[in-house]
Amino acid sequence: MNGHPIAKEEIEQFKQLYQKGESTRSIASKLNKSHSIIIYHLNKLNIKRRSRKEAAKLGVQSGRIRIFENQIPNSSKKLSLEKAYILGVLCGDGFLIYNSNKSVYQIGLSAVDKEFVNEFRNSLSQVYRLNPTKEIHIPKISNWNNQSRTRLCSIKACENLLCYGKFGVKKWRVPERIKRADLEIQSQFIKGFFDSEGNVDEVGKRIRAFSINNNGLEDVKALLNGFGIESKIHSKKNKKPRLPSYTLSVQDRKSIELFDKYINFTIIRKKDRLKQIVSSYKLWVKPHREVIKLKDKMMELRNQGLSYEKIGKELNINKTTVWNHLNSRDRLVP
Repeated sequence: MNGHPIAKEEIEQFKQLYQKGESTRSIASKLNKSHSIIIYHLNKLNIKRRSRKEAAKLGVQSGRIRIFENQIPNSSKKLSLEKAYILGVLCGDGFLIYNSNKSVYQIGLSAVDKEFVNEFRNSLSQVYRLNPTKEIHIPKISNWNNQSRTRLCSIKACENLLCYGKFGVKKWRVPERIKRADLEIQSQFIKGFFDSEGNVDEVGKRIRAFSINNNGLEDVKALLNGFGIESKIHSKKNKKPRLPSYTLSVQDRKSIELFDKYINFTIIRKKDRLKQIVSSYKLWVKPHREVIKLKDKMMELRNQGLSYEKIGKELNINKTTVWNHLNSRDRLVP
């Protein structure tokens, strides 16, 4: 290289510092040399360069790189509508990575539907008062669509969500706090899950969700039942080594209309397909006049401390109907 010659002692110092875990830039700064000179002599000595991950790990251990634990507000500990949606997505297409060995802490989502990713991103921002990324991912496969992507890197946010249970395609279950929450909270959780895993079949007039996690789908089925939405789970045995897959299906007219009313989708294409199915049905008039006559009795039983479910059984009506008529005046607390 042009310039002043480098003494053998200095070159040996480059080698020793690098092998002790110093980065090429920190060596250059410490010895007042240019970064390119350090790299040139290390390459000349045939010293294998570290990968970015290895360099980052050593940087954290040495204190050169600091990981900031973004603080989150006390309000983030509450089970809100936005958090319920986040939890539903994490049981589907969303991901949560908590790896202390590699110092990776991420909550994120990548999908072709921009409005879906934006809803997830806004929910994260609303709950944790932090700014998730806004990215475009271009797949390496030429005929695949570009994807919107968002990520939130926060140890505290990851730890907060992990308090609700495990995530991952094989492990996820509906969190116990969601099961005990009111219908409004449950509705947002189900919406997050169906935005991820749901499908609307206009020809078959059905809504479906897919998973290899049968126990998780059974939990979702139980939540749907709370809204008066009937569903069935079908299994499919795949060729080895693939695991069996399961489909949760909502198909009867009443259940689809209840899904449309109480849950629905964020994703526009799914929302439009559901609207087409509901619009294709002939006019179906609910017996509102009969239900309205029972409203005073509903209020009386509610004031006596009865749950919506018990009121429904007492009056021989669905608990969702009870909740719908009393919700503006009374609401369960999660």
